[in-house]
Amino acid sequence: MSSDPPYRTFLEVSLSAIHANYLAIASQVPRGAIMMPVVKANAYGHGAIPVSQTLINAGAHWLAVSNTLEAVALRQAGIPPSTHILVMAGIHPFDWPFLAEHQLTPVLHSMADIASMEQLGRKAGRILPFHFKFDTGLSRLGSRELITEIVGHLQSLQHSRLEGVMSHFASAADLLNPKTQNQAALLREYVRQLRQAGLPPFLVHIDATNSLHHRSHNTEVHLVRPGLAVYGYVTEPKGLAIPGRLAVHPALTWKTRVISVKNLPAGVDVGYGSQYRTTEPTTIAVLSVGYADGYPHQLSNR
Repeated sequence: MSSDPPYRTFLEVSLSAIHANYLAIASQVPRGAIMMPVVKANAYGHGAIPVSQTLINAGAHWLAVSNTLEAVALRQAGIPPSTHILVMAGIHPFDWPFLAEHQLTPVLHSMADIASMEQLGRKAGRILPFHFKFDTGLSRLGSRELITEIVGHLQSLQHSRLEGVMSHFASAADLLNPKTQNQAALLREYVRQLRQAGLPPFLVHIDATNSLHHRSHNTEVHLVRPGLAVYGYVTEPKGLAIPGRLAVHPALTWKTRVISVKNLPAGVDVGYGSQYRTTEPTTIAVLSVGYADGYPHQLSNR
């Protein structure tokens, strides 16, 4: 008797594979650094709550998410404050109260964000930690403001504190592109100026899956943020096909069921737009999965 769940199409996620991937990545992180697995977007579709619990059991003390809603859901599911949750992709005006209430650590992207964080700490009556992101070349989130002005804001804080400094690589799998090294050098310069200004020690992080896998820079880091690798994937490199360092394996299998099997003669059109035409007597199967389930239209006839 089948043990498959009674669904027309379903995913199977191996939490043991995610646990093993965590350990495989942890064995390759730079000396002195610790892992902060990324569980945004419902853990890349694998289930944020069971995945987060699995990662904590494997040894994780940090988790990274995209937004405050994701972070609050983890806290409400029982992820304790002893596990740091970093909110990476911006704080909306309605998000700020949740940061203090649920002991979440935001990534700030501007001096205006720093001012809002300081105000939040004042209201909360305690010093709240945050990370600050520099835009070193991805040109999305992150500050491009003058470092001297940023230093001035950071030195004046009384109700919040700089816990970490970060950036994000744009082309870490492109081994022919010097952009990764240029971004790393720019972050190192920002870090140097912050330390030269006498700011208290802070964590530095820029690595995600591809830069960990290909190890394409030598910046000192204290945290690493693997995302795809946790779930078993790395990006194929452009350039020299050097061996990667992360021995990870996919944790997800997508299954569906056969609705119908039929025999067709040669010369029969199949599917919308007659994208396929049989060239000989052919047996086809109709599967119980479609666009509404997330099966991409682009995969038709492939």
